[in-house]
Amino acid sequence: MNIKVALSIALIVFFWASSFVAIKLGLEDISAMNLTLGRFIISSITLGVLAIINRPSPVHKKDWLRFVVASLSGVTLYNLALNYGQETVSVGSASFLINTVPIFTLLSFLVLKEKVTIKIASGIVLGTVGVGLITLSESENLELNFGILLVLAAAFGQAIFYIIQNPLLTRYSPLTVISYSVWLGTLFPLPFS
Repeated sequence: MNIKVALSIALIVFFWASSFVAIKLGLEDISAMNLTLGRFIISSITLGVLAIINRPSPVHKKDWLRFVVASLSGVTLYNLALNYGQETVSVGSASFLINTVPIFTLLSFLVLKEKVTIKIASGIVLGTVGVGLITLSESENLELNFGILLVLAAAFGQAIFYIIQNPLLTRYSPLTVISYSVWLGTLFPLPFS
């Protein structure tokens, strides 16, 4: 692996991991809804500038529903559920619970009829056990913390996003897929802010 790829991966992991801390800090002064909208208005503007330079492909009529579902699940649901969930769930627990996306992505094996290997099954079992342990440690008297359910809903939304966007990436560039997903995902919560 060359140094540019390694640095890119390291930066992605750093920003992803620090986002949970940034959300928790942001929630001290901003509502979960406004934090979500703020993040995605900035992202939409940034992607708009990139779109002027790189011109994303127009979306075919038959793909709009897929873009809408991807946006609702992977942008709107994911971010709103994560932000509201982090109001009561610790940063570490939220970041670990989000890693249940592969468990939920098991749906893709059912929907897309993909083969489940021993490695995949082992990862799903370990992830499920980890989520169970976190749920127990975050809850008093073995009650399920509602924030945990919201963070798990975010993970579920992200899994749906991955499944839905997969065929789109065979027809459109990654910039086109993420741009339309973020733009649509930013529009959906606007009436509720």
